[in-house]
Amino acid sequence: MESLNAEEDYDNLYFALDDSARNWKPFRNTNPDAPLPDNMPLVRETPSTNQRCHVSCHNPTLHHHLSRRFEQPSRSPIFQYGNIIWTSLRNSFPVPASYDPSLGIHRTRETLGKSLLLHDLHCSKYFREAPGAIQKVTQSSGIIAFCGATLGGLSDEENEEPNIYNGPGSLMVCYQGQEQIIRGHERPRNRRLNPFYKHYAVNDVVLNSTATPTYMVSSGCDSYVRFWSCTPDTTTSLLHVRQEDEVAYKKSPLELAFKPAQDILAVACRDGNVYVYPQLRPADLDAQEIYPVAPHNTPQAAGAMTWGTEATSHHLFASSEPYNDNHNSGYHRAFDLNLPKQHLYEFDAGEAGDAIALNCRGDQLALLTRGRAGCYIMRLYDVGRQSCKAVWESNLEPFPANLAPIGSVNHARFSPDAIYLALARNDDIVHVYDCRMIGRGILHAFEHTKAHQRIPRMDFYGVVDLQWHESHSRRMGLVTGGGDGKIRLWDVGKASDDPANGVVIAEAASDIGHFSLGDVNKGEKALVVGDCDGCAYIYDNIEPEI
Repeated sequence: MESLNAEEDYDNLYFALDDSARNWKPFRNTNPDAPLPDNMPLVRETPSTNQRCHVSCHNPTLHHHLSRRFEQPSRSPIFQYGNIIWTSLRNSFPVPASYDPSLGIHRTRETLGKSLLLHDLHCSKYFREAPGAIQKVTQSSGIIAFCGATLGGLSDEENEEPNIYNGPGSLMVCYQGQEQIIRGHERPRNRRLNPFYKHYAVNDVVLNSTATPTYMVSSGCDSYVRFWSCTPDTTTSLLHVRQEDEVAYKKSPLELAFKPAQDILAVACRDGNVYVYPQLRPADLDAQEIYPVAPHNTPQAAGAMTWGTEATSHHLFASSEPYNDNHNSGYHRAFDLNLPKQHLYEFDAGEAGDAIALNCRGDQLALLTRGRAGCYIMRLYDVGRQSCKAVWESNLEPFPANLAPIGSVNHARFSPDAIYLALARNDDIVHVYDCRMIGRGILHAFEHTKAHQRIPRMDFYGVVDLQWHESHSRRMGLVTGGGDGKIRLWDVGKASDDPANGVVIAEAASDIGHFSLGDVNKGEKALVVGDCDGCAYIYDNIEPEI
């Protein structure tokens, strides 16, 4: 590297840094790599916005550092310290996109609701066709299915009298904004003195879009599981629903569950068995496998169940619960689809089943049970190693004695990352546990209704359902529906009592019966809600203004 002549180069450098001269002219160099002539003075032109600054000097070393071209972007006045060369150099460096120069600070992170596309929902459809509370909402491929109760629609009894409020509507579908009542779970009661036509409550409904057309399966208090084909009419935007087959049971079928991404159906029945159908084709419905959850002829119904995944993909987990709420015994078993008609192993819990949940890896199962004297227990099992003994066990927080005669955990679900476990309780509280330090107890207690605001009544069901919702950027929130008639979004990264937590994203006129979050990229609705008055609410995202 050439050394600088102290006397001669000092004058050039001092002149280059002197901002008093306003008559500098740019030196146009068509060949930047060509050597500069000796004794070439440094020239500079003060640039305006969106113009370029050309700096050159006769010395190769200074030319290397100062003869670069810099783009001067528009800047806030807070950064304009004067038209000097060092300001131009400083402003030429790229600024991070998350930095707001007008404020001098980084922009705040967008809200959780905005990340999950739940921040600005509007009700695009509302109707009331159900004769009772809506107990299940599900959607797939643009089809929305509802099922629920109807007065006088329970299982048949001797000397039963007709109910004047009994009517159709316990099974409905909605497609392209057009709702329709599906008739099927009904039949005449031929009584000698007073014959009447009875409509039955529908306990559960599921949709399966792996087949074409989409199949809908419903279980009713008429002791039938009915299979429906749902074919959209592209010309009229109508949905043609036709019953393809039906299966009769000795006692009412209850919960339905499809194996993830397959058309294998499991039916939990009041007779204490789980019936598995490997195919939905009508000709194959007779090829059912029976898995007894409770011993034969015991007053137990098959209740909560869940399919295994990944490490336990060929397993099915199920619990039983007694007919009488005053009893507290139950059976909890794991089944292998490759070993029909017998259980793989039985868990060491002996209380009545309440809820069951399996994490996304399929290796940890949470079992919630109800014991004697209001004792509610949660156990964790290592089902990845097929362990029947609990690796962790603890009593739940007591339920309020004046709220309901019997407390209940309506649902339990692990988060998508298997870190958190959330319990939906009928005292209108959601308890969240951190599975990494489960022994520390409750991490969050999210309340829909404060304790002093709860009105004791027999038909209060509290938080009926909860669903974890994850964004494309991996942000995660917990959505719950409670007895306050509100759908709330909770952030597990915030404190339970934070006023900004539990944001209301939707509201119904009555207690929430059930809800469904959909994938708008698959033609589903952002949120569908059914309440205990039989009203249905369909919510869409409001497109941002451009």
